[in-house]
Amino acid sequence: MLNDSRLLSLVEKVRAGRFAEIVTNKLMTAIGEVGQVGAGFSNGSAIYQWFMAGQAGRLFGWQVQNGAFRLAVILGDADPRLRADQEALVAKLHSPYFDFSLTDDLRHTLGRYEGRKQWLYYAPSFVYQYRPLAPGTTWNDLLALATWFSRRTLEFAVDHGAPNCIGRQQLIGASSMKALPGSASVDDGGCCE
Repeated sequence: MLNDSRLLSLVEKVRAGRFAEIVTNKLMTAIGEVGQVGAGFSNGSAIYQWFMAGQAGRLFGWQVQNGAFRLAVILGDADPRLRADQEALVAKLHSPYFDFSLTDDLRHTLGRYEGRKQWLYYAPSFVYQYRPLAPGTTWNDLLALATWFSRRTLEFAVDHGAPNCIGRQQLIGASSMKALPGSASVDDGGCCE
């Protein structure tokens, strides 16, 4: 018989996979042919993420885990390796991407960041900012947030030099779950070379 913690993690994994499927379908309806939203389990909680290829081998996207909604840039192979240099590069080139402004119907979903650091980081190249999900945020709210920020990510990346190659695997999701954060092994189908 499974112990309670193993059963709970199994249920959480199944729920994560189903929610990722729902978000993927919603994105395909709202935006067009997109990559899958990735779902996994890390540090005892579900994780959802969606990234798309941008300029210079960088990935832009969002990630939700443990009550936090993150906007992130995963730097490319040619980018600096030191954390301070990576944060400086993101600040210089991509600060406008980290705009957590929401429409009126979504303002209740995200709280204020109360931390001191402007940039947060997972080694080797995952630079991000986050906002806490507000208490009472529903699955439908989360679905709307994912759609809002996916559309904004696409617009930002295309406006900043990424080719608009929707439908040719520009958008990175479930196939790269094991590679993130920070791996450059993501296959973009040659779209953004």
